[in-house]
Amino acid sequence: MEIFEDDKLKIQLINSVVYVVIKKITIDLEVAQHIEESRITFQEFKAYPVITDITEVIEITNDARTFFNVTGSKFMLANAMVSNSYYNTLIANAYIMLQRQETPIKLFTSIENAEKWVHKVLFKHKVSSWTSFFKFWE
Repeated sequence: MEIFEDDKLKIQLINSVVYVVIKKITIDLEVAQHIEESRITFQEFKAYPVITDITEVIEITNDARTFFNVTGSKFMLANAMVSNSYYNTLIANAYIMLQRQETPIKLFTSIENAEKWVHKVLFKHKVSSWTSFFKFWE
């Protein structure tokens, strides 16, 4: 199991799913860029479904939200955000409603439900990849 951790986040890859836990911080533009760069580098520029735990996030600035909205889904097959914090749930729901990415995104209150959803998305992606492969050879 691979793990990356610093003072802002923890990232690990488990069973083809990237788990990101954002620590108790305020996310401004600089921190948002650090989170995104760390995740993409950890993933070695490969696409994975991602489960992001935002429960401990103190605040996220408008610049950071805009950054995530524009570039926050790179190398993601799906983004399952997890929070049981009322404030973070409001912010996450607003982000999801404004999101312009084609990447599936959904908010959950438990890691277990996020994992179920992400594995469904991962399965659909694998089936779609194989279907495309066989169509190529027809």
